[in-house]
Amino acid sequence: MRFALNATKQSPVHNICLVLENTDWPNAAISLNGKKLSPGKDYQTGLIQGLDESQTVLWIPASSSVPVEITVNAVAKSTPNTSGG
Repeated sequence: MRFALNATKQSPVHNICLVLENTDWPNAAISLNGKKLSPGKDYQTGLIQGLDESQTVLWIPASSSVPVEITVNAVAKSTPNTSGG
């Protein structure tokens, strides 16, 4: 998923927080203006689980007075190795 926030000097963005409906991406990979961000350092994720749907919450502590492009990709959940060997 890719989208832009049209920030300007008159309407800057600060501390970007996004709620992605119908997603279950606790390990989402995020890029800001083409630069891959590091989870835990450059952004935080959370998951809201409901009975019918899940929502992924993303917080990016960034500021800009020019347009920014955000790319969010789902990362496959890891499954425990149950092969015993």
